Amino acid sequence: MNKRKLAAGTVFTALSAVLAIVGFVFYFINSNTAYFSSVGKSAVVIGTIVIALVCDMCYILLTKDSNPAWSDALPIVSIVCLWIGTLSFIASRIAGIASIMTFEMNEQNMADLKSAIIGMVLLLVSAIVMVVGNFFDTRKEA
Repeated sequence: MNKRKLAAGTVFTALSAVLAIVGFVFYFINSNTAYFSSVGKSAVVIGTIVIALVCDMCYILLTKDSNPAWSDALPIVSIVCLWIGTLSFIASRIAGIASIMTFEMNEQNMADLKSAIIGMVLLLVSAIVMVVGNFFDTRKEA
């Protein structure tokens, strides 16, 4: 029986991608809520997170069997894009969050705020997991 053992770097990269996908879903949920729908969807947030996810998937697939030298740039691009997307998401919502917490606190706005905070936290954790994952190998040597 041939069990495939995953290296820690692969596990961290995959975990980061899953967290980013879930955070991205919460971004879209939040963009369609009553309070934040006027802010809309940012091309920067969408583009950078999509680029980060594509880099994560390519990195996992490329380093599974071989490790081309240029593939080492993929996690760096992923991290930078993930941080840019996350910080852009936070920046686009920070004024609304402050307004809700001070002047416009009601049940609907608090529910809208909850999806924003969940998305932000998931994307932040995803970026941190990706940074930590870069300190580990993606291939186990036999």
